[in-house]
Amino acid sequence: MFIFIRSATFNLAFALITIALGTFGILTFPAPLRWHRAIQRLWSKLCLKAAQSIAGIDVQIEGRENIPNSGVIFACKHQSAWETVMFAHLFYPCVFVLKKELLYVPIFGWFGALTKQIVLNREGGAASVRHLVAEGKRVRSEGRSVILFPEGSRMAPGLQPLLLPGVVAMARYLDMPVVPVALNSGRLWGKRAFLKHPGIITVKILPALAKEVNKQALLDDLHIAINTPLGETP
Repeated sequence: MFIFIRSATFNLAFALITIALGTFGILTFPAPLRWHRAIQRLWSKLCLKAAQSIAGIDVQIEGRENIPNSGVIFACKHQSAWETVMFAHLFYPCVFVLKKELLYVPIFGWFGALTKQIVLNREGGAASVRHLVAEGKRVRSEGRSVILFPEGSRMAPGLQPLLLPGVVAMARYLDMPVVPVALNSGRLWGKRAFLKHPGIITVKILPALAKEVNKQALLDDLHIAINTPLGETP
């Protein structure tokens, strides 16, 4: 019962923070882009603070020394909405690769469009890959990093699906290093789960992958890296 109450309180706080800051961002749409990105980062910090103080979810970051100073491609394991919140702060300044459907989510998606994320139509085939590369060039020219989830969607802990090839195209045509990121958020904050369990989420940032490899070798190396076993700290 205690976990239910904490989860309900946090879910309400998360929704209120998102609605308040998202609405403020939408109403100030003529403002410079940097304002909207600052609002996005504030949203991230407030939601993380709420997760820690209300739901009892803390984070342990390993491998901070592997975060380069210049723009890179962070290729991340995806188990929960938590990493979307965390990475907006941890890897700032950054841009997410988002599926187009997320832009239709009221307030969250509408404000997301104002922050100039990379929006991907997963049914677009080769055209989607060309769009991904073109948008990646824009982000690289701004000195920011790209965050993508090569599994394509959130996966329950233990699942290790084949990776989508978009990360290879971006690495090849943008000449940006690929930094794998492993995590275990799904055991505390599951996909579409109401209950949020207290504990420590581990995020492990691994060294950048070698550039001079073929497509399949890069995907294989990345698959192994983001599925690195992590401690199950309660």
